[in-house]
Amino acid sequence: PAAGTPALRQAIAGYVGQTRGVPVVPEQVVVTPGGKPVMFFVIMALAGPGDEVICPDPGFPIYASAVAFAGATPVPLTLREEDGFAVDPDALRALVNERTKLIILNSPHNPTGGVIPSAALDEIARLAVERGVPVLSDEIYSRMVYDGAFESITSRPGMAEQTVILDGFSKTY
Repeated sequence: PAAGTPALRQAIAGYVGQTRGVPVVPEQVVVTPGGKPVMFFVIMALAGPGDEVICPDPGFPIYASAVAFAGATPVPLTLREEDGFAVDPDALRALVNERTKLIILNSPHNPTGGVIPSAALDEIARLAVERGVPVLSDEIYSRMVYDGAFESITSRPGMAEQTVILDGFSKTY
């Protein structure tokens, strides 16, 4: 089965539902050999020439590479040390326009370890829903939050329908 075995997809759906606070069914789960294929699949499905994808900067270099491969323009969202390398919702809002086809989030963030605060996730979710922009939420480091609990943007109102979660086994197990 190209999307993964039914038992594995069922187990992952249960885990994601439990840890993200949203109902997930196995048909929403796709198992790939690593996280990079998911990045490419999502970006190529949503963006192309003339489109923009907002990517965290600094960030995992594959984000911008995949966006460029799709023919779209990567738009860097600067993460500042004085903000704990978390996304500033106002800075994000300033970048979103009619050509924005995807927002990539990564929290906890690679390479800085920054975590997007709960209130900022609320604002980002409102912006994404208001503007109709999907989110690729790279949550591969979700089990590496040491102060407080991990929070996914997927749990915010309206975001389960427009978020793709990227997660995997490699960073934890």
